[in-house]
Amino acid sequence: MLSNKDFFNNIVMSMVEMLIVIHPDGKIRMANQSACNRLGYKEEELIGRHISMLCGEEEGEFSMEEINAIAFQGGRNVERKYKAKDGAILPVSCSCSVMFDGLQSITGMTFVAQDISERKQMEEKLLEYKNKLQDLVEIRTKELFDTTIRLKMEIAERRQAEEKYRDLFENAVDPIFIVGADMKYKDVNKRAIELFGYTKEEFLDMGIFDVIPPEQVPRSESEVEKLKKQGAYEKFIGKMRKKDGSYIDIEVSSSAIIENGTVVGSRDIVRDITERKQAEHKERMAELGAVAAKIAHDLRNPLVSIGGFAKRLKTKLSGPMEEQAGIILKETRRLESNLREILGFVREGNLQKKELDICSILEEIALLYQDELSERKIELTKKLEDPLMVRADSYHLKEALINVLTNAMQAVGADGRIGLVAGRNGVQVEIILSDSGPGINEKDLQQIFKPFFTTKVFGSGLGLTITRKIIQEHGGTIEAQTKLNSGTAFTIRLPAAT
Repeated sequence: MLSNKDFFNNIVMSMVEMLIVIHPDGKIRMANQSACNRLGYKEEELIGRHISMLCGEEEGEFSMEEINAIAFQGGRNVERKYKAKDGAILPVSCSCSVMFDGLQSITGMTFVAQDISERKQMEEKLLEYKNKLQDLVEIRTKELFDTTIRLKMEIAERRQAEEKYRDLFENAVDPIFIVGADMKYKDVNKRAIELFGYTKEEFLDMGIFDVIPPEQVPRSESEVEKLKKQGAYEKFIGKMRKKDGSYIDIEVSSSAIIENGTVVGSRDIVRDITERKQAEHKERMAELGAVAAKIAHDLRNPLVSIGGFAKRLKTKLSGPMEEQAGIILKETRRLESNLREILGFVREGNLQKKELDICSILEEIALLYQDELSERKIELTKKLEDPLMVRADSYHLKEALINVLTNAMQAVGADGRIGLVAGRNGVQVEIILSDSGPGINEKDLQQIFKPFFTTKVFGSGLGLTITRKIIQEHGGTIEAQTKLNSGTAFTIRLPAAT
């Protein structure tokens, strides 16, 4: 029968992931079979050599300062490049952790790496497709833009061409807006009215900033300044709100209206690119889904095996060894949970929407977490305008709201406060969930909805990404406002049911 040491050595050497252990001075102490096979070395060729021999030219070595930083953080996940014996560069996703002895002195580092070459190739392929499509759209948009400018010059020279221009304006396949210097709409064509659902009179009472999401305002203001300086801008990607409260993806090309050398307005051609964005997203998610499913399949079986062995070992061991087996079991369960989140992130949207009261869902969630809130002494205050009807998929919308509430609970800790407000705001239902936590710094605030971004030691970085995906699939938006040491507020807006 194998000793515990031999048993664990067998597990390590049979791992699919590459495992490399180094001394504090950077010299390689151990490399498993997977690392040797993929890098083309024999283990004896690596033992005693400096880890820098495996670092790509663009990769820096781990300094003692960085090792201390990783120890302080409890570990770090990074993407690096390993250099194989034949000179080939192998991109990997690397989990780094620091080892300590009984006196808490650093005895070395472990690197558990997964080959992400296939993923990188897929990303490059997606980027190539995206660039080709963008180039094609740019050509077509520029052709339309140039044609429009040429026609308008002819209209200025010949009054009799006005009727022809009006016909072109009104029957254009894309929405066209004439905007004044005050950013208010002065004229819109039929396609704009058809697409967005407002009457012409309603458009003329509004301006650009009335129909774009708040988080888009700074970018739009920047484009306006570019228009004043350069006389035009092209391919501005953003969103616009329809009368029913939902948002669509748009691409805008704009040219300045100049009188006596002064910009007095603009002509904006708006192209609905919702279907294009959805197609790109669907293709990207399908490809990511295939990769994720393969990764999940490849990892799940060894994880189950490792977890099963650890569970059995835990019952037969005692002392530190029992505790270490428990850690292995806990980590395998965490990895299984992360795999489920990744598969949830790349799933195709298949919502079963029906009319429901958002307040009822919020009350259900509050009741579900009532005991945990009470146990942690977190005060939850609610102000709900009942009823608030929306068309939504109850299961997925509840998942999104629970993600936001869970983040708030983790942020405030014990004796914290969470506020939940829901009401009608024009044609939208607005939900605001605020907390008394420490807030989010400005740099992290720009990243919180991006996949795999997290400031938590054991977070997957997909919770808020999945939440935003679900909200957008419902035609809504989510944004965060924060102030350091004063808490964070998430605002969710959904189209109200008519």
